[in-house]
Amino acid sequence: MQRRKFITGFTATGGLSLVGVAEGSLTAAETSYWPHGRREGFVTAYDHDVAMSDLPRVWYTITAGAIAEVRFPRLDLVNTTAVEFVVTDGDGYAARTYDIDKTDNGTDVDPVDRQVTMVEEDALVFEQTITDGVTPGRDWTLTVEYIADSDGNALLADVTFDAASEYDLYVAADLALGHGTNADQASLAGPTASKRIVGTGSSDEWITKPDGSSYEVATALTATDGFDWATVDTAGGEIASLLSGTVPQTSSSASGNVQVAGRLLSGGGETTLAMGFAQDGDADDATAAAQDALSRGYASVREAYVSGWQSYLDGTDTPASVAEDAALRAQYNASLMSLKAGESKHEEFRGASVAAPTIPWGQIKVADSAARTGYAHCWPRDLYHVFTALEAVGDVEGATHATEYLFEYQQQSDGSVKQNTTFDGTERWGTVQMDQVASPLVMAYQLFGRHDIAPSDGDVSYDYRNVRLGADYVADNGPRSPQERWEENAGFSPQSMAAQIAGLICAAELADHEGHAADADRWRSAADDFSSQLESLTVSDDGPFGDRYFVRVCPNGDPDGSSITLANGGGTHPANEVVDPSFLELVRFGVRSADDPLVRESLRVVDDRIRVDTPNGPGWYRYSHDGYGQEGDGSPWDGTGVGRLWPFLTGERAEYELLAGGTGDLSPTTLLETMANFANEGRMISEQVWDRSDATEYDWAFGEGTGAATPLLWCSAQFVRLAHCIDAGRPVETPSAVADHFDTSPGNCPLLSVDAPDDVDGDSATITGTTEADSVRIETPGGDVLEPTVAADGSFSADVPLAIGENTVTVSVRETDGDGRCEESVTVERFERVLRWSDPAGDDVGPGDYTYPTRPVFEDGDFDIVEFTVRDRGSSYRFAATMATEPTNPWEFDTGFGKQYLQFYVRDPSATGGSTEAAPGVNATFASSYHTRILADGENGVRVQDSTGDRVATGSVTVDGSEIGVEVPKDAIGDLSSASVAALVAGYDGTNSDYTRAVRSERSEWTFGGAANENAPQILDVITPPGVSQSAALAYTSESRASIPLRQVSDGSGDPAVFDVSSLEHPSSATVGDAITVSATVTNTGDAEGTATIELAVDGTVAESTTVTLSPTASTPVSFEFDTSGLTDGSHAVTVSSGDDATSGSIDLAGDESAHPFAVRNFDAPSSAAVGDRIYVSADIVNEGDELTTKPVEFRVDGALRTETSIQLHENSTRWVQFDLDTSGMAAGAHTVTISTPDDSASGSVPFTDGS
Repeated sequence: MQRRKFITGFTATGGLSLVGVAEGSLTAAETSYWPHGRREGFVTAYDHDVAMSDLPRVWYTITAGAIAEVRFPRLDLVNTTAVEFVVTDGDGYAARTYDIDKTDNGTDVDPVDRQVTMVEEDALVFEQTITDGVTPGRDWTLTVEYIADSDGNALLADVTFDAASEYDLYVAADLALGHGTNADQASLAGPTASKRIVGTGSSDEWITKPDGSSYEVATALTATDGFDWATVDTAGGEIASLLSGTVPQTSSSASGNVQVAGRLLSGGGETTLAMGFAQDGDADDATAAAQDALSRGYASVREAYVSGWQSYLDGTDTPASVAEDAALRAQYNASLMSLKAGESKHEEFRGASVAAPTIPWGQIKVADSAARTGYAHCWPRDLYHVFTALEAVGDVEGATHATEYLFEYQQQSDGSVKQNTTFDGTERWGTVQMDQVASPLVMAYQLFGRHDIAPSDGDVSYDYRNVRLGADYVADNGPRSPQERWEENAGFSPQSMAAQIAGLICAAELADHEGHAADADRWRSAADDFSSQLESLTVSDDGPFGDRYFVRVCPNGDPDGSSITLANGGGTHPANEVVDPSFLELVRFGVRSADDPLVRESLRVVDDRIRVDTPNGPGWYRYSHDGYGQEGDGSPWDGTGVGRLWPFLTGERAEYELLAGGTGDLSPTTLLETMANFANEGRMISEQVWDRSDATEYDWAFGEGTGAATPLLWCSAQFVRLAHCIDAGRPVETPSAVADHFDTSPGNCPLLSVDAPDDVDGDSATITGTTEADSVRIETPGGDVLEPTVAADGSFSADVPLAIGENTVTVSVRETDGDGRCEESVTVERFERVLRWSDPAGDDVGPGDYTYPTRPVFEDGDFDIVEFTVRDRGSSYRFAATMATEPTNPWEFDTGFGKQYLQFYVRDPSATGGSTEAAPGVNATFASSYHTRILADGENGVRVQDSTGDRVATGSVTVDGSEIGVEVPKDAIGDLSSASVAALVAGYDGTNSDYTRAVRSERSEWTFGGAANENAPQILDVITPPGVSQSAALAYTSESRASIPLRQVSDGSGDPAVFDVSSLEHPSSATVGDAITVSATVTNTGDAEGTATIELAVDGTVAESTTVTLSPTASTPVSFEFDTSGLTDGSHAVTVSSGDDATSGSIDLAGDESAHPFAVRNFDAPSSAAVGDRIYVSADIVNEGDELTTKPVEFRVDGALRTETSIQLHENSTRWVQFDLDTSGMAAGAHTVTISTPDDSASGSVPFTDGS
């Protein structure tokens, strides 16, 4: 996608060029756009001792360099796009503090460095630090701290400007009073030397008062001493000249799309900026709100503001999981306060909450009218998650209001629930989503079951009739849903069905309490019916990813026979090829148990398909082929894109792992830390985080937030809830009635946490854990029972013996009440290391002078193997190459990597035959024959082949950090104990038939450079035997290709025997049909006695072999007899090799006159061509024999046969042959064309240029 640019910018003479998308508060164009979705702070006043309806109603967010989207008097009513600062020197220099276009950051175009931090752990106080870090000589620093007034409708910013006298500091704002920028009115007020700016605007029919009338919003922007210069103008007017360092003429009033500016400071200094608000269009009241806050002084207002938030936190429960960790506690507090900040303060709308106080990718969305865009609306689903967090922390009042609001404003007369709404209940989108219909039923049950708040007790605004409406709607219309929780596709969804089943069971419990047994029976029967259909409607039995697994959504109840068309440009795919982790809701709601084999297998599929391990921890995509996210180049989502990782999915996985006994990077505590790591500097957690390390011009960071909605309050709720889940040892949102009904309840179990290593290289593993029980029992994989001592602090530890392969260890404690036992199981893999070889870093240069392609996608270390290991995993081997840098996936292959082409070759010394010819594209041979090769790339996966290239097995490949691991069946490879192995890496190029990225003399965008001639091996790095340099292993000449030595597996431990081959002797010439003798000397240069197979290869094919056993330093001659019958005349390579070394020579064979050879002479091919051309290749075929003979003639391209014909020639006669080749569809680059007979051949290289 072409990145959208809305202006070509002002260029400030001697300063910076202001270029970007929707620049911010001041625009050169007449159109304004909303700010981007990245926010580092969320500010509003709160006081636990003040009734919510009496609290001030100003909200705003902080982004790097600006205030974004000030909201008043409702959280879903926006009144500005951005409020920012501009620094000028009066001589053409101007620096603005807000820039939407991340591609400019840190450049001459935008040299401003912007930092945001949350400066209080227990209050929503944020500070911006802004400097010019690029332009020489611009030594100024702007520091701004932000709060809101607890006693009035005003925001305050404490401004410190550290600068020389030539600099002026301005505040600039783009007003959007009443939810849009096209109908504002503003003017200057106050004395000349102390001006203020006032404005008014009204909302339209989208956001209205409860009586249907518009909100008339007034604002006043001022500072401690007012502004000594100010102006109001319209977008695109003279006010924009401020951006080029020129102070425009003052304009005292404007209407329409109004933008304003005022000078805060000349030279360095301190001041306080205030922005007051009032209803009924009363600018005087707005001014009073601002002036009153200023009169009390920033320090006083700040103290009250901080105290108010502290009062809220003091009234909630802080879980032990975060209490002792300063970073986690700060993140917990920020998330909880963000949830409370996102709640409506209107009495009539109590309980409503926005999904996020932001507009994702707002910089490409016009702000000229009421914003029916963004996330400042109330979704029942998001509100449900807010409810679970508030209930968990003990904010029962907040949880109750959320439930009341959902029933009162979002449930409809037929029992369905609106998809999303403004706070007054106006529906934005109109699709019923069955999980949202069920949510209030679960919420009402939890309030009843946990807090004795029953629907018909008169303590809440809803009653049993609301419950009946919702439950009947689910029973009558489920389990199919017009949309599932991703709001895109209709059908049968495991997640939606889980919510519906849970809602029905919860409603039945309420019916029992209210005395409506018939309702209860009907709803439980419907829940059981839905549950019995679950697997048949949502599970693939014949999909490509495994035997049985949950799909994301099945449109027609046939998961293996239907397709779905995905939103956001995701394409149309078979339903069984689109998976997501949402089925975990079955476990969280108690409909299925955590150890259900189908759940576990589905998780394996999910982890294989949509898990990404970031530097901050594991993350998951919403689903396969998701298109809702930044474009591939990092630019904003504009209706299509690529979905990125969603942090709350990491939290959901953690809740599951609490029940499944997750360890390592899947332990619940580690995943809580991962969510905290996903947060930005202001501790706000984004809807999505960037999913790759590949550099883009937008400079997104791997594992950190994107331009999607930040903060997403669903993420905030998930973090808070997970912290409480860890304390409880189980998901706290699980309705006990549902778990009891389906017998998935964990029972009355004391705390039990178990940790174990993922894998060990040894015969035992140390299992550790903590428990509240007095004793613990560990059942080993072999059936023995261990009973380690439980220490006073609850910790325990035991060494558990293991077998090769996967081992399940079960740890149990006795139930608190009763004789039953509570179990946690962990899986530990025991492997035996076959070999572990290190390789020098920085040797990814082939024989010594190769260079990478010039495209930025190729980064230093991409092809540098630093370690090679092989593990015996029982029934399989795992070959793994650790690269110098973490592999990236620029072409988004399912395997998680894309640039490397790994190849492993295995020689079995007990086997005969084999080949020394490497796989196509490598352009090298091996010093001794191999029998099996393993090829792995990101696009095609793993192929296990014999030495002829026939596939004998497949395997799997995974990327873990910088390691690429290739798993292959053990029986396809054989015993490796006495084998020899070669490991190498080439570049992958899917456009070439051999999948190998070419090495040319000069590098280009897509090819490596450094080849001296056409015999250059297309290998960047190779593991060599001890004492053999890479340059020697890959040495080649214009006459011969590289002969790569294999390395004995025994080199991986101890001091192995090493067999050098020298003193090669053979005749220099002979006649076809002669028997020749080839001899050499073999010496053991290692430190141990050993046995090796010594082979004679002719033209890369093993012809003879013998075995020698030598003590250290001992030598022995070896000799081979070889019959040359069947060879053609000409030069032939002869090689004698061990597994460690080889020596080669050549012998010229003269033709046997009776063989009637057909020679290829006068070969001709074009010197170059463009892709799409038809080219012609010709030669003379000469019968050099003495009688009439018929023989085939072949035409090959890059080794692949294209055409074959037979010709008959008399003795000493010649025939000219010509072959044509249509190059359409072939890749640009050099291609080899060959004409051959059984006796001779001739070849040429034809470079193809891109015909486009």
